[in-house]
Amino acid sequence: MKQGKSKTKKRLPLITSRKLTVATFRAYKANWRLYMLIVAVIVLPINLLSLSQRLATDLSFNAYASIASLFMNIALIYAGVRLADGKPKPTIRQAYYDGTASTVRFVIATAALLVMMVPFAIGGVVSSFATSDYGVSAPLGEQIILNGVAWLIAFVSFWWLTRWGLSVYAVVQDGATPGRALKLARRLTLRRFWRVLGRVMFMLVIVAATALLFSVPIFGLSLVYHNQAALTALYRTPALTVILPFFHLYLLGLYRNLKETAETV
Repeated sequence: MKQGKSKTKKRLPLITSRKLTVATFRAYKANWRLYMLIVAVIVLPINLLSLSQRLATDLSFNAYASIASLFMNIALIYAGVRLADGKPKPTIRQAYYDGTASTVRFVIATAALLVMMVPFAIGGVVSSFATSDYGVSAPLGEQIILNGVAWLIAFVSFWWLTRWGLSVYAVVQDGATPGRALKLARRLTLRRFWRVLGRVMFMLVIVAATALLFSVPIFGLSLVYHNQAALTALYRTPALTVILPFFHLYLLGLYRNLKETAETV
């Protein structure tokens, strides 16, 4: 009696951090004007208006800035998805108008990710006790123990965000509902947590290095010009127009590669 061949599941190798970075750089370079303008149309007026001390501390203005930034992030991901799919390059208007179709799903998925940051916040509170005990420095041994506990608690957030963080790209890329997007992100990162985390950390190092690079001329300017609000606005505008598109293109590329290398029968 012949036995049927058993079906085995296998995964293709995940893209390396270096290759993903190169692919992201090429994607950004090919359409850098579009990505920079999508960011600038929101960031530039917000930064200029924030120069007003009255507006900078106004709650309604800060709420407007947060909502506008939300639409900006959706527009960036939407443009990245269209171009990655080989579709015609969208205009800035199309990126914002057509991208809004994902707004409600994007907001719900983002809210779920923010809830996952609670352990990180708790870890920060625990860590604060390590450096200050009602204004009195704690003993060294106690500091080590408390910081160790704080890192363990905070790592829960890193774990959750690595497993479910790419759900916001599933919402825009695949039009998935928030629940389905979270399930899909979890399935794609199953048994690949450390590899995914490694690629995310690699990207964060690049982002931090780029942010530091932009801060160098601002630091030099601060030695002779002391308007902190103007210096902050001068730093954020060019920095965000470069860093934010790279951030989303990198994670979008990671999400797409996870789907391409998912288990096959």
